[in-house]
Amino acid sequence: MPKVIVYCLLALSTAVVFPAPGESLADEPRRWRDEAALSFVQTSGNTEVTTFAAKNDLTYKVSDQWTGKWFVSLLHGETDGVKSAERYATDVKIDYAFSDRLYIYGLAAWLQDKFAGFDHRTYVGPGAGYHFLDGPRHFLNGELGANYADEAYTDGSNQDFVEGRAFGRYACAFNESVELSQQVEYLHGFNDTEQFKLNATTALTSKLSDRFSVKATYEIRYDNRPTPDTLEQTDALLSIALVVKI
Repeated sequence: MPKVIVYCLLALSTAVVFPAPGESLADEPRRWRDEAALSFVQTSGNTEVTTFAAKNDLTYKVSDQWTGKWFVSLLHGETDGVKSAERYATDVKIDYAFSDRLYIYGLAAWLQDKFAGFDHRTYVGPGAGYHFLDGPRHFLNGELGANYADEAYTDGSNQDFVEGRAFGRYACAFNESVELSQQVEYLHGFNDTEQFKLNATTALTSKLSDRFSVKATYEIRYDNRPTPDTLEQTDALLSIALVVKI
């Protein structure tokens, strides 16, 4: 079953990159945009800490109805020369819009975070979303869906299960240069009521120019039942990154 999820990732990523048959990009409005964020912190003295984080978010509008999104992130940290954080994640999402507000989606994702107990976690599933507010100052959308998930843990155990997914994102543009956003994702296993996860991200973005911005982000990842159970339930990350839009 993990191979099926990998195939879904490859298929969805292909849909993001390549236009639909019969469509030409010549004489067409620009269909894609890309946003990359980089942050680096290094301290010395009594404690030497090095942290590097990178994210890339690519969006490609295949047609008026179809939109593909590909997100990649990595985190690497060392404390006194010893690795203290390492996380890799990617997801591919395809949206089909029925109207300006209502859409359905297909999602496939993979992550590895051994410090959080995951040798790997892969999942794939469908869902539906709705844009409740669509600007010009306030933006709000929500999604409901279901995933098939496969998790392998650093203690050698593994499991696969079906989980529900609820997602919401709100953004407020204070002016043309400053935006505050909050997004929350809740994942709940159907087989075990105690198996749930919560991912929340708060971000403040300040625009420097048409291409460059500074973004302060606070992320919380909560796992109610981590494996192994000696791990902390909550991981938090505060970062300030330079964002480049293409």
